Amino acid sequence: MKLIIGLGNPGTKFKNTRHNAGIWIIENWCENQKLTAFSQKKKLEAKILKNPQFIIALSQTFMNESGRMVKKVMREFQIAPQNLLLVHDDSDLMVGTFKLQYDRGSAGHNGVASVIQALKSQEFSRLRIGIRPLISDHRPKAENFVLKRFNSAEIAKLNSLIPEIDKNIKEWLLS
Repeated sequence: MKLIIGLGNPGTKFKNTRHNAGIWIIENWCENQKLTAFSQKKKLEAKILKNPQFIIALSQTFMNESGRMVKKVMREFQIAPQNLLLVHDDSDLMVGTFKLQYDRGSAGHNGVASVIQALKSQEFSRLRIGIRPLISDHRPKAENFVLKRFNSAEIAKLNSLIPEIDKNIKEWLLS
């Protein structure tokens, strides 16, 4: 069984912020796949969708505490780290880009660091969604933009990624 987890922060205050790009991408991917039967699982701190091929979890914990939720979900469904795809924002990548990688460190992402610490492993896949603003004259610090919303041009760039992300997720599920 494979597990896909979208990371972000809970609540309407953080909906559509850059830090919630992981949840946003997975929600849109699920919508395109006609997967809508999520149920809130308070004890797992996640919204869960389970089908015969895979499980999807949307984090309902704060980003920096993601490891606790990921560990609970993986324990509940008996998932090995190698069968995990963690989908999250990445402030090192420009909006409109993404990378699918395996067995990498956190690169300073506190949510990913929390997951690595909780699992005592980094042997899982990560779909890193670029959230860095398209500003050419300077490089803002991540803490200055991760909780800000995307503008309309950036949303269009994210939407344009969905077909390629869809292909990557499907290939990962088949691997």
